[in-house]
Amino acid sequence: MPLTALRNISVSNSTAPDVDYALIGDLIKVLAIVILLIACPLVILLNALLIMAIKTKRRLQTRSNILLASLAGTDLAMGLTSQPAFIATEISRLAGGLLSVYGTLYSITPNVIVVVCLASVFHLVLITADRFVAMKCSLRYHTIVTKFRITVAVACSWLIAVTFNVINRVSPELVESTRLFETLSAISLLVIIYCHGSVYFVCRRHLIQIKSAQPFREITAKFLEEKKVWKTTGIFIGGVFMCYILGLLSALLSIILPADKKMLDRLLPSTLERSFIILNSFLNPVISCWRSTVLCKAMQNR
Repeated sequence: MPLTALRNISVSNSTAPDVDYALIGDLIKVLAIVILLIACPLVILLNALLIMAIKTKRRLQTRSNILLASLAGTDLAMGLTSQPAFIATEISRLAGGLLSVYGTLYSITPNVIVVVCLASVFHLVLITADRFVAMKCSLRYHTIVTKFRITVAVACSWLIAVTFNVINRVSPELVESTRLFETLSAISLLVIIYCHGSVYFVCRRHLIQIKSAQPFREITAKFLEEKKVWKTTGIFIGGVFMCYILGLLSALLSIILPADKKMLDRLLPSTLERSFIILNSFLNPVISCWRSTVLCKAMQNR
């Protein structure tokens, strides 16, 4: 057999798995786009209803619910901006659209996603910190956590997220050299873990005291209500972890199996990872409705 024929056979055998992985990767991308197309109007509808329910019902305008409405605001921004831009980018990529159109979308979409995701994580930090103050300093809670301070904290969350994106656009080498995104995410995660873990031990101690001392029903009912809100915050944190776990898994596998990085990129494309992150904006209002029948009824009555 001629040498050129042997080379052709070897090349065809080596490229066949790559073609299969590319096909699987494209199918995964199409599935992710279809799911996002279905979820996008639901994200907008559910978060808008949640914000309107809290805004129009005075009895729902507690400190915790105001922060919850602010979190729904970040999710609504995700549904109005990041999701459509991301879907348009991926469709343009798969359909082989104009290079100029794809380039414009590709340059805008990641920046919008980063801003909204950072703002969402910061809001989760605020919600966790709110529960920390409510359980650790219950007598001074209303003097520490005021509506004005909540407004300032929410504004600072958006300001930090937007500032990070501006620095990334103006001086990307600075962000890369300081790893600012990883630093902000790590600090936020540490604050969430500390606050949530501290509140767990406070709840445990209070439950022991309630069983032994048998205090007034009002005190017990208030504590149980605060505990339920704390559990809801824990479910929010679990939802965020579930949505980010695919990206963490992909990064971990890339470290463990560096030789198979190309195959992993095909089987776990960035489209799927970002889709999971974006879908967190759909999960948050669903958790809110599930954990609070009052909120759920208020949203249904809109």
